[in-house]
Amino acid sequence: MSALVDGLSDEGPYVSDGIDSRGGVFGVSRERILRALSEAVGADVRAYVVEARHRVRGPAGYQGEKVIPTFDYTTQDGQCGSLTMLVKRFHTPGEREAAHYAHLHAHGAPIPELYLTDSDATGREILFLEFLEAIVDLDPMVGFLSDPGAFGKFLTAAARLNAIRPSPAYAKILRPMRLGSTLAESRDSLATLTELAAAGSLGEPLRGAVSDLAAGRLVALSHRLEERLAEMPTGLVHNDHDPANTGIRRASGELLIFDLEFVGIGPRFTDVAGPLGATDAEQPRCLPRAVLAAEYLDAYAAAGGDAPSVDTLLDEARVLLMVGALRMLGWTIGRALDGVVDWTADREAGRREARAGLLADLRRLADYAG
Repeated sequence: MSALVDGLSDEGPYVSDGIDSRGGVFGVSRERILRALSEAVGADVRAYVVEARHRVRGPAGYQGEKVIPTFDYTTQDGQCGSLTMLVKRFHTPGEREAAHYAHLHAHGAPIPELYLTDSDATGREILFLEFLEAIVDLDPMVGFLSDPGAFGKFLTAAARLNAIRPSPAYAKILRPMRLGSTLAESRDSLATLTELAAAGSLGEPLRGAVSDLAAGRLVALSHRLEERLAEMPTGLVHNDHDPANTGIRRASGELLIFDLEFVGIGPRFTDVAGPLGATDAEQPRCLPRAVLAAEYLDAYAAAGGDAPSVDTLLDEARVLLMVGALRMLGWTIGRALDGVVDWTADREAGRREARAGLLADLRRLADYAG
């Protein structure tokens, strides 16, 4: 999950370790930044001053560190202006997102502008990106679910990305999702869950629920889901399409998708399994999910996708929701034990929420297994 950024109420400047006294950012030279600014504003920039006027908000993100520099610049003909960017440096070396930005921009995907890409001495990728207005909400998905306009933008952005047919050059670097192998791992997690629940390590509600549930039913379900996955059409997927990984382009109000590291090839409706996979009884929404599914499919078809029926989309989304619950079992069990989550520092609160989520997932899986 990416950090969210929101500069509307900020008052800077702030001290940032990412900005140095010579005007560099994460070690990227002033000369490189001058060229990037010139390209971004469409004029030769001869000088700039930089400071961090906006804080990075929300979870810090697992993949990299971020800073939000504002560049006050002067062009060669004396014009002055200001441009704010989000700059991200990954924690580990290697190619991460820059290639995705380049290819997806060429395909017209709803993503931010990439102004500059570089790497530091250790090979860690550094991206200078368009600064977006964040989706500022304690639980962004809840806010989206209750707002037809915001939810529609969220689904439309996913549809536009999912409908892309990657060029041969892009297809070569796209990784296939290996959901079958993670379902095999989930069977080990089910065995662990049974042992921990029986010992009372996860609390009384889960001990009772797991005791009442025949774990063999979920093992059998995991095998059936593997068979369904093998039959599903595939396509381009973001693989972490969440409101926290979206932002608004201020000039147009368009919702854009970022955090592209895990873009790959997978079951075609992976990105809408979360918002559309649960039934209306399980997950209240601003509109019936069939109506929302039709809106997504209209956008998918308009972007060139081969749209199936609403019923087919909802069936595949529900299968993928169950697959997701099984895939996350190991992680959720861990958080139910240690309470280490990124939305609160209170370990006990983290445990309670993880255990409640685990209980809800188990009940949903059991109902689906029949």
